Amino acid sequence: MQIIRDFLNTFLSESKKEKGKDEEGTLLVRCQCPLSEDWLLLYFEQFSEDVSIMRHGENQWIIRMSNLSDAQKVLAKEEHNINGSALTVELYDEGAAESKLDPRRFVLSGFTGDCKHGLIPVYIKSCSKGAEHSWEVLTDEKSIAVTFKEDIDIQAFLKKCSGKKFQNLEISVSRLEHTDTVLVKGEMDNISDEALQLYFTSKRSKGGEIKSLHWINRTSSVIVTFEHWQVAQRVAEQKHHLCGVSLNVQLFYSTLQEALAGETSPLPTFPRTVTFPLDSEYLGKIYLHERLKEHFERTLREAHAKLSIERTAVPPQVLLEMSLDPSTLLLYHVAPTWESDAQKAMQDLLETYTVFLVAAKSEVWERIKDRCLNTNSDDVHVSYNSTSCTVVLVGHRGEAKRVEDNIKVLVMQTDAELETERSTVEKSFPVQAKEELDFLWNLVSGKLGDVESSVDEANLSIHLKGLQDKVSSAEATVKEAHMNLAIQTLNLSAHKVEYLKTFDIKKFVADHFVPNCISAVILDRGHSYQILVEKKDLPNAENKINDVLKEEVIDLTPDQVEITKGENWRHFYNELNKDVESFSSVGNVRVSHKDKQIVIVGFGSAVADITRKVKGYLNDKVPATEEVPLKSEQEMELIRDCMNLQEEPDIKALDIMVLPSQAWVSPCLKVTAAREKIKEAVSVVKKHTARIMMEKHTFSKAGEFKVLEKNQAALKARGKELRCKLFFSNEKDIHACPFQRYSLKITGSITLTITQGDITCQMAEVLVCPLSSTTAFNNPVAQQLLHVGGPQIQDVPNKLLAEGNPLQPGDVILSPPGQLSAKTLIYAGIPVFGTGVHLKPVTLKCLTNAEDKQCVSIAMPPLGCATFSFPVRESCKAIMAAVLEFCRNQQKPPKNLTNILIVDPDAKIVEEFISAVKEMGTPGMLGKDSSRRPSARTIFGKFPLSANKQNKAAPSVAPKTANARMLIGCTLVVLKKGDITKEQVDAIVNSTNSSLDLDTGVSGAILKAAGTSVMDECAQLGNVWLHVDLRAHGRSVGNEMDYTTLIADENRWCEQAAQEFLYGISEWTDFNLPSLGPTGKQKADAVVVTGGGSLNCSYIIQMVGPTNTDGITASMEKVLQLCETKKCTSLSVPAIGTGRGNIGPKNSIEAMLKGLENHSTQTAASCIRSMFIVSLDQKVFDSYCDYFAERNKVPFMKQATTVPSSAPVQSNLKGLPDHQVKIRDVRLELKKGSIIHETVRGIVNTTNKDLNLTGGVSGAIFRAAGNTVQEECKKLGELAQQPPVTSRLIV
Repeated sequence: MQIIRDFLNTFLSESKKEKGKDEEGTLLVRCQCPLSEDWLLLYFEQFSEDVSIMRHGENQWIIRMSNLSDAQKVLAKEEHNINGSALTVELYDEGAAESKLDPRRFVLSGFTGDCKHGLIPVYIKSCSKGAEHSWEVLTDEKSIAVTFKEDIDIQAFLKKCSGKKFQNLEISVSRLEHTDTVLVKGEMDNISDEALQLYFTSKRSKGGEIKSLHWINRTSSVIVTFEHWQVAQRVAEQKHHLCGVSLNVQLFYSTLQEALAGETSPLPTFPRTVTFPLDSEYLGKIYLHERLKEHFERTLREAHAKLSIERTAVPPQVLLEMSLDPSTLLLYHVAPTWESDAQKAMQDLLETYTVFLVAAKSEVWERIKDRCLNTNSDDVHVSYNSTSCTVVLVGHRGEAKRVEDNIKVLVMQTDAELETERSTVEKSFPVQAKEELDFLWNLVSGKLGDVESSVDEANLSIHLKGLQDKVSSAEATVKEAHMNLAIQTLNLSAHKVEYLKTFDIKKFVADHFVPNCISAVILDRGHSYQILVEKKDLPNAENKINDVLKEEVIDLTPDQVEITKGENWRHFYNELNKDVESFSSVGNVRVSHKDKQIVIVGFGSAVADITRKVKGYLNDKVPATEEVPLKSEQEMELIRDCMNLQEEPDIKALDIMVLPSQAWVSPCLKVTAAREKIKEAVSVVKKHTARIMMEKHTFSKAGEFKVLEKNQAALKARGKELRCKLFFSNEKDIHACPFQRYSLKITGSITLTITQGDITCQMAEVLVCPLSSTTAFNNPVAQQLLHVGGPQIQDVPNKLLAEGNPLQPGDVILSPPGQLSAKTLIYAGIPVFGTGVHLKPVTLKCLTNAEDKQCVSIAMPPLGCATFSFPVRESCKAIMAAVLEFCRNQQKPPKNLTNILIVDPDAKIVEEFISAVKEMGTPGMLGKDSSRRPSARTIFGKFPLSANKQNKAAPSVAPKTANARMLIGCTLVVLKKGDITKEQVDAIVNSTNSSLDLDTGVSGAILKAAGTSVMDECAQLGNVWLHVDLRAHGRSVGNEMDYTTLIADENRWCEQAAQEFLYGISEWTDFNLPSLGPTGKQKADAVVVTGGGSLNCSYIIQMVGPTNTDGITASMEKVLQLCETKKCTSLSVPAIGTGRGNIGPKNSIEAMLKGLENHSTQTAASCIRSMFIVSLDQKVFDSYCDYFAERNKVPFMKQATTVPSSAPVQSNLKGLPDHQVKIRDVRLELKKGSIIHETVRGIVNTTNKDLNLTGGVSGAIFRAAGNTVQEECKKLGELAQQPPVTSRLIV
């Protein structure tokens, strides 16, 4: 580099001396990879302000700068790099370089094979101003050499070629240097090197001094290099003859490694098609194999050929045609050798693949078809030509030949087999089961003689093949053995059956049958076992099974049942099972415990040993139970819902059970523990209950209680977090109208009920949740179910959504119910109304799934209503159609599902749904015989159809059930005939004796259905111990002392006024405070409450059966008051007094209704919405209906107004009470009470024009609404001559 710098400095200084000015600096730049000229320009502009760039061959550029000093700066830098690409820079002597270059020859690069060769002259002329030229194709397929016939503006040509595209291709141009070499071609077999040298140095050839001579092909081509390029130029321009041979001499360029003629390359000549001697049928067989066809076409495509068949020729010929476009530049490179290349490609394919034909009859082919077709692979394809009866093999020659040899052998063998088969016979002996087949085969397989025999498991038969007489003899042997077989079901208990499933039956047979020479097998039939045995061994086999298998069943007493629920039992039970598994003496024993029974099944004495151990443990662990009395039911609810005593460490450590007792008179805790721990357990529980305290707060200001009541759910939840229980009561509430309910009987066992209410509160085993196709919980029913059931019920639909299979309209899926009370939750995909998807199929699927899950009840909303835009009547039609189809299913009649509930909280929807059901009438309801129309009582067992919808042929007298209901206060009273133990209500009334143990009649049926837990409660309530913890509060005047229950928590006392229901206790010996009352039976009019047990209710109200009508009325009032305290909305009452009381039905019903009327007048806000009076006796039921019919004739209102007959008022014939009417779609109701207690969307206030009337009803409304409404009314100003205005009520 220093030498270059010194040279430049010397050169520049001398140049300045000579010329007196700076010269232009020119550099030659090279790079190993392509670079953008824009990047080059940016790079060199850092050295000079005036820079120009011109391409100089491939990856070479000439850089011109304004003066030489700038070029010197570039050369002074040791390394040049652009984006990781190294540059080589050197000073470019343009004059010296120009002298070496041929001014008329250039190389243009950047072309592709697709370029149109006809456009190349046009492009060259456009860059050279139309100069005459010739061009030649070079061997690299991307370049051409251009030779001009005259001098041109070289710089302009170079610039235009570099900047102008050809068919969107960048074209680079470079100049060729003068060459001193020529290529000599000709027939030079007899010409020596000396002769060539003499000739090309002589004047005759206008040659000169030769530098070298190099043969390319000793007979036809040689390269001659001269000392000067001018000599090579002269020699190339002459025609040459030597030794009688004409020589072709062209300039040879070593940089291109080829010679240039200086003339435009002519279009090559070649055949367009090549006829190939190939059988077209052969080709067709090749093309049957897709892989071979693809290989053929790909190979020919690489040779620029395509194959076709000339079918017009005789015979048809196979043609190879050039697939290359003749107008492209690639033609110059492909055409000279195309014919030979195409023929070679085709010949190679024919040598690789071949076709073989093997003659085979159709029946032979059917035998060997599968084996032949299994040989198909990527290399060989086998098929059958049924016309020529030949097997056709196409594929690689070697592999196809191997397969051909195998198939030929197979054809010969099959031919021989067929010939043999024609002279033999076959017979089969079928049996009924696989086990029978195996057993029979073991008996006869060695007795069949010289006959080919086998077992056909697919057809359950023994197959015999051979000569006619031998096959007949073998068949007789099989028949005789089969006649001596017997199949008999073993008389085993269900536990023995389950036990046998736990071990290998074959081993049992080997251990106990084979040693005793019993020929038999045991067959598993799912729920039972059968023995397959030779008839002579049947008694011995049954005796052996009974001797080996033993069973002991231990029926547990209630105390023993409780023992088995404890941790100690689980430990003992687990250790026992470990012993069973570990010791060989009892290894063949199975111990199972379920509910009230322990079953031990196994072999011999092992069963006796285990039985002794279990009985010994149970007899030593009898539990004891004592009661810890509580002061109120509120205490019991607090303990049950908030305290969770069972998880307290000291209680948990003693392994005791604490259960609240729901006895009404004296709520208590039942403490159960082992007998030796019971005293300590009671002491620990009392320590926890002694810390309970109670406070009462009254909110009497307007709006206070409404705010608290509105937010009571949040308050109760917060209280539960603090282990507190909140109770709300409002004596001034005016209850809403009773909810609507309507039932009808579908066939003899299925009841459909339409009711108003919350679906999450229904006592149904299956709940239906409607969802849209997005599986979003975006409808009220789904949101309510999600709120109660918890987020876990979303798992199933979310999983489907994540898998890309969201719930579609018409689909149903089953899900765990989460925290819902049901057993199963069904998600139903509900369509949107008008989309063409129907509701009936999805409803039917819900019912079918409930039946398959063996559920007895299902609750669903009116599917399709509200969010999904279905009219209520359309929903009703679809649901009813699905129910009827479900009931009439002949192939799979319903056996489990008996109750179908349609539930909705919207009274209007429920009313319209019921109306639609009534309008549908009775035809087809039973689904089997539409000509037999049952009475209204059969189809609508609780509420009959309206008169205008019933059968015209029916008698004009309405059935008794038409008067089976009435409204007293806000309680709907309904008469029902049936079994009271089947009722689904909050409370069921039981008329019993003073000991609460009457086990006959209706009382006996209720106690039996309720179960032992209710019987135990009744036994305790029948022998009462009452702990009265009362302290004086206020004044004491004899028996008129005011008492307040006090519940202690260390040093704090909280007071709550509590009414003590002492009228249920009799025979008191003393009454000191505090005191413990001695035992005593229930009074004659006592009423107490127990749990619901196994009945479909929360409570059973036990009343001592009255003996007269006054007693019925008094007892009914106590029952109803107790229902209020328990917040019961529905109850069922038996026909009180009509049995053992000997009271007439009319007097009985009159007394019961009188008790309800008294209760309604004394209670401002009753929670009881419906009361069902249930009678099992038909005569009593008919008498009750007659009484209702007579009473319903009396007008409900004392002062009835006269209504014109033309008024569109809906009467009781449509099911409305007498204090309600319906005009079009609006229902009007007359109520007595304070308007400020109404819970509605709007309240109308009749006031003065200034909106400030403070007297009468208007004043009461303003006072209850508060200052906010009063201020709003002031802003509204005078009301004169204005329409009614609306203010907002803010609490």
